[in-house]
Amino acid sequence: MIKKNYKLIHEIDLVSTISRTFLKKSCSRICYTVELQSAKYGNQWIITEFDSFSSDINDYLIPSKVIKRTVNNLSIKSSDGINVENLDNGHIEFTPFNYAPGENGYDATDNLTIWENQGNYGCMQVHYGTNVLWAFNRHNDVVHDLGIGNNTGNEHKDWTFMANSNDYTIAKIKIFAVTNDLSFDSDENESQIDLTGVAHGDQLIYNAIKNKLTQTRIPYISNGHISKPNFIIALSGQSNSQGWNALYDSKNQFDQSHERIFGFNSTSQEWEVADLNTESTGSFWHKPAGFQSLAFHFAKRLVEAYPDIRPGIINLGVGGQAIARWAKFSEDNIWYQNNVDTAASAGVLQGDIYDLHVEKITQALEQLEPQHKNIDVICWHQGESDGWTTDSNYYTDALNKVVSQYRNLTYCNPKTPFIVGETTGADVGTNQGWEARNIQLRNLNLDADPFTKCVNCADLETSHGQYNNGDLIHFSANAQRKMGTRYFRAFRSMFDEY
Repeated sequence: MIKKNYKLIHEIDLVSTISRTFLKKSCSRICYTVELQSAKYGNQWIITEFDSFSSDINDYLIPSKVIKRTVNNLSIKSSDGINVENLDNGHIEFTPFNYAPGENGYDATDNLTIWENQGNYGCMQVHYGTNVLWAFNRHNDVVHDLGIGNNTGNEHKDWTFMANSNDYTIAKIKIFAVTNDLSFDSDENESQIDLTGVAHGDQLIYNAIKNKLTQTRIPYISNGHISKPNFIIALSGQSNSQGWNALYDSKNQFDQSHERIFGFNSTSQEWEVADLNTESTGSFWHKPAGFQSLAFHFAKRLVEAYPDIRPGIINLGVGGQAIARWAKFSEDNIWYQNNVDTAASAGVLQGDIYDLHVEKITQALEQLEPQHKNIDVICWHQGESDGWTTDSNYYTDALNKVVSQYRNLTYCNPKTPFIVGETTGADVGTNQGWEARNIQLRNLNLDADPFTKCVNCADLETSHGQYNNGDLIHFSANAQRKMGTRYFRAFRSMFDEY
């Protein structure tokens, strides 16, 4: 069994101005609890927990140096009903010095380095995306800045310059080191940890039937020649499916080729070792060299989890295209004319991109042994071009039509997994008109089909966030890597037996 241990390492009582340190040792996660009571805000509390990032416990206490960084697997519980886990867009701003505001005043994007080593104002803040979860500033003054959540009543979102700690009758921050203790009830000599199926960033889960710590296993046929794939990922959609404005990084280990990950080069019509810089992950006319691929990072998780799996990617998607270029309605369908007209506005027939993708799939699978001539998962990322005035009922029917078209292929079946992802419009503040399509995409998580899923991308960084290029439509390279992991986990969840 697994038991999570919380060991108090530091306590700050801001009403009594008492600070106590109890323990100094390394840990796997860090937890902060903030408790406030005031006549204005009532009783408030928040608990934030995330993976540790340093072996120096002082890096988690009242800051003695500048730390501005993301944190992994953020969990939040609060008095206003929030209870979420494993978030990827957590970040912290810790400094003992003065600091400068971001573009919109003091918020979740402050500049901590412009005045590094100058002054002693100080801030200690935990954020999720653009939101302030809690803040403790003005450390060296008698009166401090203190608050939970966004400071909506002031221009400075992160409570800077509020000087409000005297407004609280209770104001406590406690810091816990979190460790996991493992124990087993079985006296058997065999190992009780099975790492089969465990990929980068996974947490082990306990299988009570097998009395093992492990992970859910996915189905695949492991045999076949080592020069060809034995697990097929079909990828299509708009420009985010093609990794537009998300760039390959030669220094990032996750962007590098792997001998067991293949891609079908439709130009040479050959299977090759997948490389983000070649046409193995998509022809250059629709996926330029050096652009990211969520399917590539999906495959990276697969080869980490299974020593005998060989993922193969068959990709064809086109940026800036409506779903009419995939969906194909019959003449007696109410959406037929609408679909035909939408495709015609691009000078094509309905479903032409789908037909082209099927052609490439057929060419690729013909080169495999009979037992591997099937698609294991379809990854889809589209929606932006159907924003604004698109009828939601039409998009729902068109999306379901695309799912059924792929599943009706010879290489698929009625339960072939189909996974979609939210557009960047899901992130508050960057909605350019297509957030409505995310509603229909998310509905795949609510229907009766356990083999359709929508991946949450709401918290992921845009291209502008990484490159400062003004592009809020496309995801960043950092986001593409995380998307691949989330698509992988969504796929694996379909086979969860626990």
